[in-house]
Amino acid sequence: MENLENKRITLIANPTSQSGGAKDIALFVMSYLSDHNIDANLVFTRFSNDARDIAKEASPKTDLIIAIGGDGLIHEIMNGLMEVDRNERAAFGLIPAGTGNDYARSLNMSLKPKEAIEQLFKAKLVDADLGVCNGEYYAQTLSFGLDAAIGLGSVERRIKTGKTGTRVFFDEGIYQLRNHLDLYNFKCEYIDAAGDSQEISGETYMFAAQIGKTYGGGFKICPKAEINNGFIECCYVTPKLNPLNAIRIFVMAKDGHHTHNKRIHFFNAQSLKITIEGTPKIQMDGEPCTDYVLDLGVSRDAVRVLKFFED
Repeated sequence: MENLENKRITLIANPTSQSGGAKDIALFVMSYLSDHNIDANLVFTRFSNDARDIAKEASPKTDLIIAIGGDGLIHEIMNGLMEVDRNERAAFGLIPAGTGNDYARSLNMSLKPKEAIEQLFKAKLVDADLGVCNGEYYAQTLSFGLDAAIGLGSVERRIKTGKTGTRVFFDEGIYQLRNHLDLYNFKCEYIDAAGDSQEISGETYMFAAQIGKTYGGGFKICPKAEINNGFIECCYVTPKLNPLNAIRIFVMAKDGHHTHNKRIHFFNAQSLKITIEGTPKIQMDGEPCTDYVLDLGVSRDAVRVLKFFED
């Protein structure tokens, strides 16, 4: 219990996440902490980007901010924390309560609330990197093209159907692969792991620049990504694919078995600049982005996070 005892704790919850289920989870967490004689302050977000301001204001006055929500909430909190001086920047913990919960996978957190809170008692504080794109920080994923269309379409599908989890992303993926297998011209200039300048260009169906391994509820798009290795792990897919082959690759990516396909390319970078032709969908931690020139880098050891390690 050493991670939470004698700590100033702020819980930030998105009450609309999981169709309102996150509110119940937040109240459960507060009750659980109270039963263990741990005081915490619970704040519910009220509107988009509210968590950013809440985290910024709370950070100098608290030791640990625990997010109760999904990757969008985490995105807001991380950007709020990065507006605070490092010596006043609170540590970060997570009780997953979203749709994809991909950053939870990077922290090895259970998707079951009771198990997750128990894990926080045992988790270790580690330094974690954040990606940064055009001045905006991201914790897990940035992508454009087909996969971004799938991710953003999954949000609409969840609202329409009430479904959550990986199945929403899977269903949307099949729909997009059958109907919108579009190509985009791009140029990417990057600094590789050795510090050398490199350049690639051409057509791609999708391009992902990852801090964590997964998105879309556990699809291992960049299996070698780590949240503290100092690199952005990149994956892009080149032509030509027909819908059937694309669906096959999509299914294989669920468990990271797509890496040997000759149409799929990987590299890691210290920084990169991507120029995109056209207007593909772009997402950052599941949130839409409308910039078509992307300057990306890594903020090393930007935040202290509670990560669970199996005994």
